[in-house]
Amino acid sequence: MAGIKMVHVPYKGSAPAQQDVIGGRVPLLFDVLFSSMPFVQDKRMKVIALSSPKRAVSNPDIPLIAESVPGFSAVSAIGIIAPAGLPPALLQKISADIGQVVRSAEVTARMGQLGMEPVGSTSEQYTAQIRQDIDKWAAIVKTAGIKLD
Repeated sequence: MAGIKMVHVPYKGSAPAQQDVIGGRVPLLFDVLFSSMPFVQDKRMKVIALSSPKRAVSNPDIPLIAESVPGFSAVSAIGIIAPAGLPPALLQKISADIGQVVRSAEVTARMGQLGMEPVGSTSEQYTAQIRQDIDKWAAIVKTAGIKLD
């Protein structure tokens, strides 16, 4: 969206990428806030901007990419995925139980400390979000001409 060209360096997880940023081998990385915060807090890394559409409740002083590039949004989500053939009653029970835990005061507080914002959506809402994300990123991949080797 901003016309910036970057070289993608594939890593098997955040930890090796974070170490390469700290060690000066790569200049930056896109990472989830909760994973990088320990390095930000001990001043080994600095947050430039968040890719979310709104500022983090836990760190409202961190600017957004969207403040410089209107409309930019790249949000990661953590969710529970089950096999397609799971009986609907069991799916509903698991979804309700997980939602209740995620929305509990203890989990909400801990997630907030980590820079995460709990949702606790239904399985239908999460499925819709996944489909929406697939459509969004498929269009970006096509527009950018990204090819997988």
